[in-house]
Amino acid sequence: MQHTDTLKKVIGALEAKLPKQGKKLILETENVPVELSQANFHQITPIILPNKVAFIDGGNAEIISAPNFSVHFVRISYCIFEKNKRVSSKQQAFCILASAKGEGKKISYSGEIIGENILGRDLSFDANDETLREGKKNFSVSRLGGIARRFAELKTAELLCKTLEAGSIIILDGTLEASVTGEEDYLNALYASAEKKNILVSAFAKTTTLLSDTGSSFSAVLQDICPKGAWYYHPVAEISSSSYQAELFFARLHPNSEHVFRFELYKKQKGIADFGKLFGMLAANSRDMSFPGYPYGLIITDKLARVSNIEKEGLIMQLRVLAGKDFARLKPYISSTNAHGILDSM
Repeated sequence: MQHTDTLKKVIGALEAKLPKQGKKLILETENVPVELSQANFHQITPIILPNKVAFIDGGNAEIISAPNFSVHFVRISYCIFEKNKRVSSKQQAFCILASAKGEGKKISYSGEIIGENILGRDLSFDANDETLREGKKNFSVSRLGGIARRFAELKTAELLCKTLEAGSIIILDGTLEASVTGEEDYLNALYASAEKKNILVSAFAKTTTLLSDTGSSFSAVLQDICPKGAWYYHPVAEISSSSYQAELFFARLHPNSEHVFRFELYKKQKGIADFGKLFGMLAANSRDMSFPGYPYGLIITDKLARVSNIEKEGLIMQLRVLAGKDFARLKPYISSTNAHGILDSM
């Protein structure tokens, strides 16, 4: 093949740079890491529990984009399983109009919720808010779409606590870490509602970038030293941060799975949770052969919440029809085919 020699050199260079496994996890937040130990692997036996389990996820797509404003379509979904069978599901959608506003030398960002306002309020941020920045880059107004989606996921979980029975389990897509101003408030409201009803709050991350103390992928380290079968790994680290109130686990939920996932439980519920039953329930829900080892409830909520490119283009078309003659003014800002898309299709 044309590039065989070059690719062989790439493989050799990569192998030379792979770090040693390491002995503990590195987290940016305040924590005391626990050294790796075979004793921290715990076998999982799949089990069908009577408890209701609510899986929650969200999706969003930008349909109008400019440096000073942005419109996102946001959809939140949840599905509830009982005895490992889906018993209900729901979708909720809204748009958020994010815009920048200048007052003298000060700039602020607002997010107006249009449609079904799950949050019950609009969003507002100061332009100098450090939690909004990505490295040294200035805050992009487009980020408000993803922030609104995250807040709406947490608010949906809080509202579900009012209808779920004691002993139920909430599983969010992602983590329990608050990284943006205001996010901690939504998490704390969820925790308070869950504690009142004795409902477990947890999160399951699709991906993890956590590293060991030598710079190696922590999940890859676990895969190298793990036992056969399905297992969960705990303890990992003792986290002490008000913005990240989580007990951290890693798990392989199916013997044939090639993936090790990050799982988190609200830290204050550590003493009341039966880890064996919790992971046994997750394993029983993770046997769909389209993605063994990944909870089927999260597969369903992802499909319900996801905003595909086809749907996005359909929304833009509806916008065009509804705008009529005013569409000419909007057209330069439509978040559709861009230079990258044109080049990719050539």
